[in-house]
Amino acid sequence: SIERDIEVSCRINLGENDNYRRQIRQAILDKFKDYHGSNSVNTKYVPKDPNYKIYMARVLISVCPPGHGPGSFRHLETLNAKSLMFSHDSIDDVKLLPNADLIEGEDYVSFNLDNMTDKLDDILADKDRIKQISERGYNKFVKGYSIGKFAMKLYSKFRELV
Repeated sequence: SIERDIEVSCRINLGENDNYRRQIRQAILDKFKDYHGSNSVNTKYVPKDPNYKIYMARVLISVCPPGHGPGSFRHLETLNAKSLMFSHDSIDDVKLLPNADLIEGEDYVSFNLDNMTDKLDDILADKDRIKQISERGYNKFVKGYSIGKFAMKLYSKFRELV
């Protein structure tokens, strides 16, 4: 088991388009410039990082901004890595998993620009809570992408056609 020595990961690819999602990503990065404390925070974006999976296994909390679409791969990568998904609230209504619903406060934690640092401080003060939420998020991820569930869904669709 790899030690989770990066408390907060905020690796963000700003992208080229100047749309509201990019503006949110930039605002999140700007907030982290002023976020101080004894926390281990990583904001260095590394394109096509060959060690990304190992990196994510070291992350306790992963900041998940909106992607180029409503959600992003970061959300799924975070859940799969058993990191706590700290997700911008602009995507709270996006269904990230096909076969399971994520519940805010139980499977992930939502934030906005006004409460981001306060929520991070609260969460970082309770490592047991981080572990509980991370594990529930991971379990929902596994359930949400279950091959059996997918097969049953396909079977149901075929039955509807017959």
